[in-house]
Amino acid sequence: GCTQTGVVPTVVSTSVPSTPTSVVTTAASDLPTVSPSTPTTTGQEAQEVCRSESPLARNYLEQVPDASSQPISRASYMADSVAVEELLTSDAPVDQGDLNQALIHAAIAGCVDIVKALLDNGANPRAPEVGLPAVYAATLSANAEVVEVFIEAGAEIDTPWGPEAWQPIHEAAARGHVEVLRVLLEAGANANA
Repeated sequence: GCTQTGVVPTVVSTSVPSTPTSVVTTAASDLPTVSPSTPTTTGQEAQEVCRSESPLARNYLEQVPDASSQPISRASYMADSVAVEELLTSDAPVDQGDLNQALIHAAIAGCVDIVKALLDNGANPRAPEVGLPAVYAATLSANAEVVEVFIEAGAEIDTPWGPEAWQPIHEAAARGHVEVLRVLLEAGANANA
């Protein structure tokens, strides 16, 4: 559920920095180091992890260090479906805000199964308090299936974000995410934005 065309699955072993950085100074080369043999933070067998290499996605995560430190958000971003399932089914309920934030992290990671699980457990794809619109987050991952899931769940497709107030269609076009662009246009995104 977390693999996608054009993205090499990796296992992540680093934490999200707690110091925000500027959108314009964050580069793709600043992404965490990955190792194909490092186990995930849950101690389970190594899992394939797909994550956006977008500097904007990385910057968003750096700007929300408190949310990023929540177990459900971290597990969602790390594409750790075992940990997400354990957190969703544990006796301690997940706070609604943390659930909504985890949904954005899973969208950035491009993990369909985790996105669906979070939505099934009440995450809101239209939650304004998370800052980054759900469809925009999914566009950063280049996973058209995640974008489709959000559209089916009623997420806004034209909500702008970032320093340039780009809509998801801008991000998809600028990054050459053709399948995402098709999904957005078929869903009624403004081609003249």
